[in-house]
Amino acid sequence: MRGWQAKHLTWGRDRRVAFTFVELMIVLVILAIVAALALPMTGTTAATQLIGAARLLMADLEFAQHESISHPDDPCLLKVDKANNRYWIAKVSAPDTPVADPAGNGQFLVVFGSGRASTLAGVTIQSYSLGGDTELRFDGFGLPDQTAAATVVLAGGGAALTITIDPVSGEITAQ
Repeated sequence: MRGWQAKHLTWGRDRRVAFTFVELMIVLVILAIVAALALPMTGTTAATQLIGAARLLMADLEFAQHESISHPDDPCLLKVDKANNRYWIAKVSAPDTPVADPAGNGQFLVVFGSGRASTLAGVTIQSYSLGGDTELRFDGFGLPDQTAAATVVLAGGGAALTITIDPVSGEITAQ
């Protein structure tokens, strides 16, 4: 019995505690999978800002359409001020006065880099085509006042997105 105990104790002392190659590879594979899943979520800030600005503009255009349908006696319009990198929603009766923001945040004026668009500082209004002027008016059915598609091009980080308003259906898309 004594020999077995001595052998057992000797065997226990000589054994080193370490990870096997297979265990290390499993951990590395798991870390690689987690990194691969997390990488697309980070994205580039410029691309994220550009997409956010496009979504904001599209939502604001839809708001103007809905307000025009709700109040056909004084429909809404979108007015673009490219020089100051801003736009606003106004009533046709007062095109230079933004309507009140329904969320209670003052006027419905969007300046990229401040206010409700404060996280979109890297985005600019690159160009627009609103029938030869700076306004896109909607009628009582929420349709634009133009015969050709209206466009607003937003740019940021070397990329651009074009927001298009279809003249027949009033559908708003981004490309």
